[in-house]
Amino acid sequence: MTKKKYRRYSPEFKQHALKRASEDGVTDRGVCEDLGISERQLRRWRDQYRLLGDEAFP
Repeated sequence: MTKKKYRRYSPEFKQHALKRASEDGVTDRGVCEDLGISERQLRRWRDQYRLLGDEAFP
């Protein structure tokens, strides 16, 4: 059985994803497909940012 590998994303990447997702006419699904991340991951980052602001991604 192979071990699942997890990717680590830089704070800059997370901020870029959230910025793109907040643009007019852009869907979360489209951003996620372009960046190769899941919608669930984007929602987690958005929740973290709403809760902690700029401190969410040190």
